[in-house]
Amino acid sequence: MYRSWLFFIGIVISLEGAQAPVETPVEACWKEIQSIDQQVQKLNKEKEAHIELSRKYQKEGDDWLYSSGSIQDGYRAWGMADDERRKAASLQEQIDQLLQRKQHIYQFYPELARP
Repeated sequence: MYRSWLFFIGIVISLEGAQAPVETPVEACWKEIQSIDQQVQKLNKEKEAHIELSRKYQKEGDDWLYSSGSIQDGYRAWGMADDERRKAASLQEQIDQLLQRKQHIYQFYPELARP
C-alpha cells in the first residue's frame, strides 16, 4: 500500500513538471494577428471569386438580346449577379471586422505593429 502511494505521488509530480510553458499575452496576440492575416487572405480570395462571378453574370444579363433573345434570361442573370455581389459584400464585412480586431490589438500592443 505504501509503495503504491509513493508510485502515485511520483507520477503526479512528474506530470506537474511536464506542463506546457505558459504563453504570454504578447505571444497570444501575435498568434491571433497571424491567424487574422490568414483568415483575411482566405476571405479575400473567396470575395474575388464572387466578384468575378458577378461580372460574368452581369455580362450575360447585359447580352440577353444577343444570346437568347429572352429578357427573362437577362433578369435571371442579373439576379445571379446581385446574389454574388451580396456574397462579396458580406465577405468584405467579415474582413473589415477582422481588421478592426487587428487594429484593436495594435492599440494595446503597438510593438507588434513593427516588422
